[in-house]
Amino acid sequence: MQNKKAQYEAIKPEECLVHAEVGSKQITAVIADLTGIPVNSMTGDELTKLTELPIILNDNIKGQEQAIEQIHKNLLTAMADLRRAGTPLGALLLVGPSGVGKTETAIQIAEHILVENNF
Repeated sequence: MQNKKAQYEAIKPEECLVHAEVGSKQITAVIADLTGIPVNSMTGDELTKLTELPIILNDNIKGQEQAIEQIHKNLLTAMADLRRAGTPLGALLLVGPSGVGKTETAIQIAEHILVENNF
């Protein structure tokens, strides 16, 4: 029995075909395989960025609290990643007269949420 236990403990976790413990990563992988929908588990960093977004936007863009709240709700839904593979994360149409913060809102979201600066 001791010999078998030593053999079991010598196996590296990445070499196992079956996991000894089932966690959120394994459950996420199974759901993605069964549904064909990529399920993105947000990292703590992504969740923090998304949580802080309304604060940052309200600090930089004045008088648009209601619009910022709606954008935040839409991004929370989009970040849940319950969409078909290959479809965009989302699209926002910002309209209004000149000087109300449309461009600045887009820039702030891109700088705060996106990893790459290719906008």
